[in-house]
Amino acid sequence: MSLKNQNITERWFAAIGGATGESEKVLRAFLSSVQAAGIPEIEAEKQSVSVGLGSKLKGIFGGGASQDRNMIVITNKSLPGWLIYAGARDYGKQLLVSWYLVVDEKELPRVTRAIGGDSMMELDIFKTEELSAFVSIVHESLKEAVKQVMNEMKLDFTKVDTHTHGFLNIS
Repeated sequence: MSLKNQNITERWFAAIGGATGESEKVLRAFLSSVQAAGIPEIEAEKQSVSVGLGSKLKGIFGGGASQDRNMIVITNKSLPGWLIYAGARDYGKQLLVSWYLVVDEKELPRVTRAIGGDSMMELDIFKTEELSAFVSIVHESLKEAVKQVMNEMKLDFTKVDTHTHGFLNIS
């Protein structure tokens, strides 16, 4: 899956010192929690994600490593064009945990694309409520997975900033 032509509308990120090597545990706990939440019409699966063909070619010809990352991709059939990418990976002695809510303009319904409107403004009150619930539950699930792993490691979860950045501003 490629991230090309997708716009980030909401995101959350945490760097957790001393938690290297725990990314798979966080992702398994997160995926389990999201599935247990029973969010209607969602699909969640681990996928290899890249930023597009351009980065792959640069990596091949420049001798650099591929930009692919393993992430959990979550879609909601009632919100076509909206996706959440969640990931966890080691970065030095830190565990980086993040999720991104993106809108993929080419996947939005044709009517929305045809009128050329701002995709967020095209959501009626019920779709806005659905999006807010979807994102909030996913956010809580990832926070809970991180908290669980940090507690097992005797790390203080209260030091993790749990506020998102974007138009929803979830805490």
